[in-house]
Amino acid sequence: MKKLLLLLLILVGVNANSQTILYSDDFEDGDISDWTLIDVDGDGINWVPVSMSTIAPIYKGMRSASWISSGPLTPDNWAITPGIDLPSGSTQLSLSWKVVARDPLWDLENYSVYVSNSPTSNGMLLTTELFTEILGGVNVMTLRTVTLPTSLTGTIYVAFRHHDVSDQFTMDIDDVTVTSTPLKNDQFFANNFSIQPNPVSDVFNVTAKNNVAIENIKVMDINGRVVSENNNTNGSDAMQVNIGELNAGVYFVKVQSELGVGTSKIIKK
Repeated sequence: MKKLLLLLLILVGVNANSQTILYSDDFEDGDISDWTLIDVDGDGINWVPVSMSTIAPIYKGMRSASWISSGPLTPDNWAITPGIDLPSGSTQLSLSWKVVARDPLWDLENYSVYVSNSPTSNGMLLTTELFTEILGGVNVMTLRTVTLPTSLTGTIYVAFRHHDVSDQFTMDIDDVTVTSTPLKNDQFFANNFSIQPNPVSDVFNVTAKNNVAIENIKVMDINGRVVSENNNTNGSDAMQVNIGELNAGVYFVKVQSELGVGTSKIIKK
């Protein structure tokens, strides 16, 4: 029992809750020149830095308008962060920001949030929106948080798009932050892989949920000995493993992939 407990601790790992800030902009410097700003609708009016120093709520941020003194606008304005380098290994990524519609009487501003490996509006549109909302009633700076897809790797960019609205007033964004939190090994496995069937008599299948290539699968007994090893030679996102010759009992399946390594328990009948 002690050996099994020790192995579980090694394979599953400790619950590391330390959070790393990968990117943050509080706009206190009043500068958004490091952001990529794209005026897709072509009216010459885009995101701008803003400082609310005398009218509550007090903050500095960036602003996009759907109305100015000369009349209504139909914005399709993009603000894209600088590149954010993601860490290797098993992490959960979160994006947070604050948002407000400035005028309670004209607050139906519409915006969407995207993430991509491309710093362009066209590249962003090839992905699925992370978040979208109409800001009716959101008249003070309000925190929003979303979890980023686990399939993201390399350098990413986050985009805020003000669009599909006209003749309201303005919306402001502040305190944009991307954080990384290490995942426990079992969390990483559950997020990225599945094993079927379990319990198993002979053959089980491992499938990557995010269409990434599985590189290697090892099966270990409760003493940590490798009793089966299978290399994936075709770069597919699924593998079959035959453990029909093993004795009945508890084993651990260790999956190596492009995203990292995950381990899970399997029962041999």
